[in-house]
Amino acid sequence: MKSKHSTVSATVSGILKHTHNVLATSDDLRDDRYTKLNRRFMYVGRKRTSLTQRILVLNLAVMFLIVFFAFSAIDYTDSLISGEFEKIRSETELISSGYNAFYNAEAPEQLDEFLKQSVASTGADMFIFDAEGQSTFVGKHNGVNGRQIKDIPGYVRLINFFFDRTREIEFKDIPVDIKNIADIPFALPTAIRMPDIRVFRGKDKVMRVIMYRPLFLEDQSFAGHMVLIYNKIGIESMLMKLRANMFNTVLVSLIFIALLSLFLAAFIGHPLRRLAIAAEAIRQGSGKYQDIPDFSDRNDEISILSETLRAMTAELIERIDTIDSFAADVAHELKNPLTSLRSAVETLEKVKDKKKQEKLVEIMLHDLSRMDRLITDISKATRLDRELARERLEPVNIYDVINDTILYMEQLIERQGDKKLSPIMFANRAGNAPVLVRMSKGRIMQVFENILSNALSFSPPEKAIEISVNLWDDPKCVEIKIRDHGPGIQAENLERIFERFYTERREQGGFGMHSGLGLSICLQIVETHGGRIKAENHPAGGAVFSIVLPIYEGA
Repeated sequence: MKSKHSTVSATVSGILKHTHNVLATSDDLRDDRYTKLNRRFMYVGRKRTSLTQRILVLNLAVMFLIVFFAFSAIDYTDSLISGEFEKIRSETELISSGYNAFYNAEAPEQLDEFLKQSVASTGADMFIFDAEGQSTFVGKHNGVNGRQIKDIPGYVRLINFFFDRTREIEFKDIPVDIKNIADIPFALPTAIRMPDIRVFRGKDKVMRVIMYRPLFLEDQSFAGHMVLIYNKIGIESMLMKLRANMFNTVLVSLIFIALLSLFLAAFIGHPLRRLAIAAEAIRQGSGKYQDIPDFSDRNDEISILSETLRAMTAELIERIDTIDSFAADVAHELKNPLTSLRSAVETLEKVKDKKKQEKLVEIMLHDLSRMDRLITDISKATRLDRELARERLEPVNIYDVINDTILYMEQLIERQGDKKLSPIMFANRAGNAPVLVRMSKGRIMQVFENILSNALSFSPPEKAIEISVNLWDDPKCVEIKIRDHGPGIQAENLERIFERFYTERREQGGFGMHSGLGLSICLQIVETHGGRIKAENHPAGGAVFSIVLPIYEGA
C-alpha cells in the first residue's frame, strides 16, 4: 500500500510540475504578444514629433534659400555704385581742371559761373573751401529735371536698411549751414590731401555719394578743398523698385508655401496622428479595433496603412481573446480531474477497507493519467502557433502522405496487438499520378493520424475505415475524405467538434482519456496550409471528414 502511495505521490508531483510548465508557456506566449504590441506603440503619446512642423520648416527653409540666392544674384548695387564712382571721379577731375584754369586767370565772376554750371550739370551739392578750410562757395542743386527726393515706403526703407548694413553704409546728416570743412560729418583726408569717395544715407534714407578732392594750382601749390555730395535718386529708384517687387513676390510665395504646408500637414499629419492615438488607446486597453479611423476611401498610402493597421489590430485582439479563452478553458479542464483527485486523496485516509482503498488508488491513477494526457495535448497546442510559423513548406505528393500515414497506423495497431480495430481501406493506394500539395508533411500526417484515430475508436471492427481522394478543377484543389461507420455526429455539433476541449463520446468508453484538442489542432494545421476541414454525416451512417488542400502548380 505504501508503494502505491509513493507511486501516486510521485506521479502527482510530476503532473503538477508539468502543468506549471505548460501554463507558464501559455503565459509567455500571451506576454510575448503583448510585449510586441507594446513595443510597436511605446513612443506614442510620449515622444511627440510634429510632422506639421517638419513640413513647414522644410518648405520655408527651401524658400529662404531661394530668396537668399535670388537677392545675391540680382543685387548688383555694388557694380552700379562702382560705375557711379568712376563717373563722379571723371566729373570732379574736369571740375578741378576748370577751377584751376579760372583761378589762375583771376576771373572770379567766371569761376563762380563755372561752378554754378557744374552744380547744375552734375546734380550735386558743391562746397569749396580755402586752404584754411573756410567756405568760399556753396552751390546746392535745386532739383531740376525731376531729380528730387520722392516718398519711400516704410517696408522698402527697411529692406534698404538691411542691405546697407551688409555693406556697412554709413548714416550721416549733412548740416544745412556749412561754414567750415570741419562741419562736414566725415573724416575726410584733408590732412594728407588725397581724394576720397564714399556712400552714405541721410535722414530720408536716400543713397548719397560724397566726393572729396584737394585743389592744386598749376605750380602745385595747395589752393583749398572741394566737396561734392550727390543724391543718387536714379540708382535708388531702380533698386527700390526691384527690391519692392521682389519683396512682394517673396511675401506671396511665403504665404502660398505656408498654406500649402498647412494643407499637407492636415492631409497627411492629422490622419497619421489619429491612427497613432487610436493605436495607443488599444495598447492601453481603452479602445477597440473599430476605433481605428477608416481612411480606405483616400486611395493612397495612408489608406493602405489604415486598412493594414485595422486588420493587424483585429487579428491581434482576436489572438489575445483566443489566448484568454484558452487559458480559461485550460483552467476549467484541469479543475475537473484535480477535484476528483483531491476527493479521492481525502477519502483514502478515511477508508479502511482494502478493496475500497485499491479502488480509490485506481481512480487517482486514472485522473493522473487523464491530466497527463490533457497537459501533453495542451503543451502541443500552445507550441503549435510558433512551430507552424517556422515550418518549411515543400511540394509533396498527397498520395505518398496518405500511404505513409496508413502504414504508420497499421504498424502502430500491430504493435499494440489490438485485433478489434477496423481495417483502413484506401481505394487510390497505388498507381495514381502524383498530386503535389505545398505542405509540411509531418503536420498533414498528424491531421490524418488524428482523424483516423478518432475513426478507429468509433467504428465497429467489422467495418473498414474508408479513404478517398477527389480532384477539383475550379479551384485547383484536392479533397481527402475519411469515413467511419460509427454513430455519427449530432447535427448541432458538426462545427463545435473543432472547438478546443470539446468531446462527444456518447456510448464510448475511456471517459476522460481524450482532451478534445485533437480536431482543434487539425483545423489550425489545415487552415495554415490554406485549406479547410469539415465534418458531416454520411446518409448510410457514420461520420465523414473532408480535408481540402490547394494543389501546387509550381512557381
